[in-house]
Amino acid sequence: MKENLQKYGVVIGIIFLLAVVLVLSNQGTPTELVLGDYLNLDVEVTLVSVSDEDVTNGVIDDVVASQDDVEITDRAVRSGDTVNIDYSGAVDGEVFENGTATDYDLEIGSGALVDGFEDQIIGHDVGETFDINVTFPDSYDEALAGKDAVFTITINSITGKEIPDEITDDMIAEISDDYDNVATYREYVRGVLEEEAEEENETLKQDAVWAKVVDNTTVVTISSKKIDYYENLYKNNYEYYAEVYGVTLSDLVTTYMGMTMTDFNIAKNKYATELATVYEISSAIADEKDLSVSDEDYKDYLDDNDMTESDNADYEEATKDELLYQKVIELIASNTNFITE
Repeated sequence: MKENLQKYGVVIGIIFLLAVVLVLSNQGTPTELVLGDYLNLDVEVTLVSVSDEDVTNGVIDDVVASQDDVEITDRAVRSGDTVNIDYSGAVDGEVFENGTATDYDLEIGSGALVDGFEDQIIGHDVGETFDINVTFPDSYDEALAGKDAVFTITINSITGKEIPDEITDDMIAEISDDYDNVATYREYVRGVLEEEAEEENETLKQDAVWAKVVDNTTVVTISSKKIDYYENLYKNNYEYYAEVYGVTLSDLVTTYMGMTMTDFNIAKNKYATELATVYEISSAIADEKDLSVSDEDYKDYLDDNDMTESDNADYEEATKDELLYQKVIELIASNTNFITE
């Protein structure tokens, strides 16, 4: 009898141990971090300001934007132009597959081609033939990843906007229903630019102080469940785009994005880990300062974005993470001594 009870006790112990292991495995690795100082910090930040030149360029941009594109023959290529080019790319002197094109229309500044390609066309004129040097990113097609290439380019034509020598009241009246002269339109543009600068400066301040908060935090581990959640969101977003294009995720990644699936998974984990770290640190600060996202906060967010709860079901956790972070960063920024240059 005693022996049976002992055996029974061993079995119960094993079952209990397995249950504990199962619960822990479902919970995953928890977040473990130690917060450092995050209030009343001294933070250096470079802010943006609006100059008279900025205002002048803003007025010019508005006037030029209303014009039709024309063929440009009397100036060099600048950002925003569309150039028609022939190009041929070579690595180590050998022309590579799909590296040659003729009569190719390229909008300068669109980022359609490898980094550095478009910038090196700026300043050249119609009829010029010249070489540019680029380096393919490590995430590019395996045959070219990380390699240096030389492209020989010929500019066949330039299409873009003509910049007038002088902005007149008549030009302002043509583009605006509310203003009919240059002076008052300049004040309008200045107001818009200053409002944009104020928003940008707030972001710069928040980014600067948050970087210091992160530096002051000792992170041991970040919740594996939180990382998994953001990895799944990352993957789901690209699966959606794959469906739009009518291809598989693998085809989207390798053909359209020029990455391997291994590179994609590395990028997915990096994105998820960085985001989860931000939100777990902000959550820890929120706990200390008794900050939370209420049902009303979440409802207001949905209403502001014309969404229902079902519309945002897959992103509810991410939305609440971001809303909580905003409360935390606003508290921190309002208690920071910003040293501006």
